[in-house]
Amino acid sequence: MKISKALKQKNRIVAELNRLQNLLVAHNALEEGKTRSVDVSNVVEQIEATRVELIKLKGALAVATAPIYFKLVEMSEAKAYIKFLTSSLRVGANKIARNEVVNGQYITKEYSVDYIISEQNKINKIKELTARIENLQDEVDAFNAVTDI
Repeated sequence: MKISKALKQKNRIVAELNRLQNLLVAHNALEEGKTRSVDVSNVVEQIEATRVELIKLKGALAVATAPIYFKLVEMSEAKAYIKFLTSSLRVGANKIARNEVVNGQYITKEYSVDYIISEQNKINKIKELTARIENLQDEVDAFNAVTDI
């Protein structure tokens, strides 16, 4: 089986595992006097079998993708940096207003702000990282399409 197909299979197994776990959560407890509509013992067995299947497939994928591991790590880190840049790094106006209490009264004070990374620098870096991710993804896709697990 090619890596690309194995990745799809992994996603199906994960979805099935989630379905089974949700079924277990929903039917694990039973009110006194009620009858169980689901064989919970069977669900637990299916969960265990699905977990084993997932572990084997993930292990095989890890071995098969070893030659491109650094590309996968680079993509992951680039995505994490983009997330940081878009969600955590403040850039913008050169002045900010802040409410403060002075002598028992609320006042608004304006402060000058000097950003090391400008909005344009941030945009450029995100574009650069996005292009790198796309190139890496193309390389990974090509590898996955021809490599067996």
